[in-house]
Amino acid sequence: MSVSEEHIRRSVDEVLEPASPSEHRRAARRWFYSTLARAAVGTLGFWGIALLIYVLVGLALPWTFYAFIGGLTTVAALCDARDPDHLRRG
Repeated sequence: MSVSEEHIRRSVDEVLEPASPSEHRRAARRWFYSTLARAAVGTLGFWGIALLIYVLVGLALPWTFYAFIGGLTTVAALCDARDPDHLRRG
């Protein structure tokens, strides 16, 4: 006997609905800070690689490159973030 996933989802929503507004805000904050941290770590990682290239080879990259890579890292962190759709329901 199999229970559908949608039925389970509705049952869980009915039970957890009273606690959901504060839980949604907390989960949204956690998602935002997690994504921000991932973007910061990615950007710092690219800066570290650029510093290593500068020290080893002597190649200096322009600062616009860092801004571009930082933007790409932020977009990648947002796209790769865990499914935040459940945070926008209410």
